[in-house]
Parts: sequence; structure tokens; C-alpha cells
Amino acid sequence: MTQPLLLEEVHILRLAGIDEPFAVTSLSPGVNLVFGPNASGKSSLIRAIEAVLWPSANKRPLVTISARFHLGGDAWHVRADADSTRALRNGSPVSALALPSPEFRHRYRLSLHDLLGSEVGDGGFAAAIARASVGGLDLAGAASTLGYNNKPPTRLQARSDWDASRVALDHAHHQAAALHREAEQLAELERARDDADLARTDIARLEAALRWRDADARTLAAERELNTLPSGVGALTGREVADAESLLVQWRQLASDRARVTRQRDDAARVMGELFPEHVPTDAERLAWRALVSRLRDCDERCERDTLSLRASEAERDHARQLCSVLATDTQLAQ
Repeated sequence: MTQPLLLEEVHILRLAGIDEPFAVTSLSPGVNLVFGPNASGKSSLIRAIEAVLWPSANKRPLVTISARFHLGGDAWHVRADADSTRALRNGSPVSALALPSPEFRHRYRLSLHDLLGSEVGDGGFAAAIARASVGGLDLAGAASTLGYNNKPPTRLQARSDWDASRVALDHAHHQAAALHREAEQLAELERARDDADLARTDIARLEAALRWRDADARTLAAERELNTLPSGVGALTGREVADAESLLVQWRQLASDRARVTRQRDDAARVMGELFPEHVPTDAERLAWRALVSRLRDCDERCERDTLSLRASEAERDHARQLCSVLATDTQLAQ
């Protein structure tokens, strides 16, 4: 003979549709009637009981529910928290509850409509509950006298409608989750694009610093060449006039090059003074900047690729949003 499960108390800390935690305690070992107006938590209480007794069938991860009950002479304490469930039997941990398969859990849920629509059984009990729920008035008799047909839908039809609604809701959750993941990817691409834009603004400054370094190196080289000219004056050979004319041409060319390089160095020094008013970079820093410029150019190329990917993702997001059956904003999809 199947042992009855005697539920003692249920604590709902977190559940979809519940704004504040609440608890149902001091439950009777016999029949417990859950009565209240619409949106008072009746259906949520039933879902919470099913979630803690059949956690494998719970498709809502954001739940925190605990329950105490007796089954087969054993005291049980079960807590369902997100995607994990912990069960204690007589204070000792166990792996699973010895309950019927989750596919049959609807057999243990009996609503007032089921009682009123039942063709067999204790119709007087159902009628007494119906009269008590409306203040003792015989609404069924009044409806019969007035000719109204208020027979509720059959349990099979209600179950079929509920299953169809649940499938549609799960599908909507999957679509919302996919759009949320896509929104996170778009946000990451936008952050990468912003970083690349900041890096691009630094390239001009680094290139100016490198030009100053090159101009300074050319100036020093020109000065060393000019200093070598008087070294051969002591060994005259008779061709000094021609050599002097040739050297004069070379000296004028070098002087012109030196003046041009000096101007370039001064311009580069002025740019360096504007960029680095408190510290003149060393040669090692300039070489490091040259390597950094190369890396920034690579970042710029990756930015262009990320921008193309971002545009493609935005197109996919707009297409997915058009496929949604409800109009949702990005904030609602993220929730």
C-alpha cells in the first residue's frame, strides 16, 4: 500500500511571480483547502510544492524553496535552490526522493474546477466548498434557474491548454536568452571599438615622437661628417683646388642638409615639448613607442574587423527581434 505524504510546511524564498517571501505552516495531515482571490499566490504555492518534490521537472532555475513533510514514517526536509536540491531524511542526507515519476505529478493536484466537474465521487463535498467560497450562496442553483451553463472545462482540455502555454512560454524564454547573449556580445564589441578609437588617437602623437628621433639622429650624423673635413689638410698633392671645389660643393650640400635636418629636429623638439612638457623620452622609450605604434596599427585593423562583426550582429539582432512574438526592449530582454 502506498504511504501518504503528509506535508507540514512550505517556505517560498524566491519564485517567479512572488514579490516577497512567504511561508505556509501548520498544514493538516488530512485535506488542506487553499482559498483566496486571484493573484494571491494559490497557483504559485502549488508550483513551489511541485518544484521541491520533483526538482528534475523544474524548468525555472531561479527558485529557492524548502519544505518539511513525513513519508513512510520518516521526517524529510528538502531544499531546492536554483539548479541544486538537498534532501535530509531523519537528519541524514539522501540522493533522491522516493516519489512517483514527475510525469504523473498532475494526478496529485486537485482544483475546485476538478471537483465541480467530476462525474463521480463525493459531489456534496465539492458543492459545500463551492458554496463556502461564495459566502454560502447556491450559485449553481441560481445559474440553473436562470438557464446559464457554467460547466467548467474538462481537466483534459485544461491540461492540454496548460501544456501548450508552457511550450510557448519556454520558447519565448529561449528566444529571450538568445537575444540576451547576443546583447552581451554586442556590448563587448562596442567596448573593443571604443578601446580601438582611443588607441587611434595616440598614434599621431607616437609617430611625431618617432619623427623627432629620426631627425635628431640625422643631425648628429651630419655634424660628424662635417667634423671629418679638415683632417686631410696636411697631405696636399696639388689637386687641392679641385678637391677643395669638390669639397666646397659637398660642404654646401651638407650644410644645406644640416640646416634642413636642424629645422626638422627643431620642429620635432617643439612637438615633443608640447607632448611631453615635463620629461623628454629616452632612446629606449622611443624604440618602445615604435613597437607600440606597430601594435596599435594591428589593433586598428582588428577594430575594423570587429566593426564589421558588430554590424553583422546588429543585423542578426534586428532580425531576431522581428521574429519575437512580443515587442521587447533591450532592457527587458536582458532581464
